[in-house]
Amino acid sequence: MSRFLNYDLLSSGVVVPVRISMFPPQRLLGELPYDLKYSVRALQPERHMVGERPRFSTGMWTKLDTIGVEKIANQLAAISRAEGGKRVALLCHEDVTQARGHRCHRVVVSLWWLEQTGQEIPELTNEGEVLPLHRLHRQTAPILPREGL
Repeated sequence: MSRFLNYDLLSSGVVVPVRISMFPPQRLLGELPYDLKYSVRALQPERHMVGERPRFSTGMWTKLDTIGVEKIANQLAAISRAEGGKRVALLCHEDVTQARGHRCHRVVVSLWWLEQTGQEIPELTNEGEVLPLHRLHRQTAPILPREGL
């Protein structure tokens, strides 16, 4: 997981940039210095989810549950295979690594994936640091469906 602004990493060819944002980054950022040819709709929030954090977090979690880990894993594996087995970097706009941290659906996706598979998806910072979920600011934590609205 990372941000569209992680230009050094995403231009390096080490990972395959994959959009999971609701809106294409070019709307806000203009032309990107790397090729962004993949997106995974299953990992993108829906317009009806936008709003208060409880609705957004639980809506995203429910969407992921409905689609299922197998379908999502197959989509990500197909992208990786098409790019010679490279790892994918799931991207959107928010910076979840700041001192305060922004809330972002990437954290919902990461926690859901961890619960479903036992595999953690770390956050890759602009500085090249790999941050496990427990190192992200607590403000980024989503509200999970089982916690209620």
